Amino acid sequence: SKFDLTGRMPIVVMYVTQGLTAVLIARLLTTDETWPLKPVWTISAFAIALGLTWSISQYETFSFVFSLQVPFVNFFVFSCYIALALALTNFGRQRVYWLVLACASDWLAVYSFGSGTFVFAPAIAMALWLRRTDRIFLTFLSFHTVLLVLYFSNYRFVQPPSNGPIGLSTYADFVVRFLGC
Repeated sequence: SKFDLTGRMPIVVMYVTQGLTAVLIARLLTTDETWPLKPVWTISAFAIALGLTWSISQYETFSFVFSLQVPFVNFFVFSCYIALALALTNFGRQRVYWLVLACASDWLAVYSFGSGTFVFAPAIAMALWLRRTDRIFLTFLSFHTVLLVLYFSNYRFVQPPSNGPIGLSTYADFVVRFLGC
């Protein structure tokens, strides 16, 4: 087996996920291109996006299984945006299928690392740009709002210290002690 507890599976999964993220970025960048230049622009956008996504890759970091979720966050968010854009611009039954995919990707983005909670503002901006704030979009926003409520329902906030507010001098003292000066 290729993945017999040697630590290669997280590395392969991360590079493949980043490659798929580059495909999604290229798809977002080249949707309005026409035939003669579309392949050139798509390949160029994919190469640039692949360079950007793989430039942050570090083999040592990827060998830690905890880091496996980091590329998934971007992948799920981009797939959510593409599915939402297709749900807003297509007609007929396809809209519902794309909406289901957008909601599933949104759920994975929110619960994979928590940064999917920031999907709200770009999704609203995209709907306004496309001028499609209809029932499909309101369904997506409702779903995302329910996800946020569920995500933060058991969130525990850190209590401030009971010995009063912390001032700038306390923070400065902490930094000096931490750096060992």
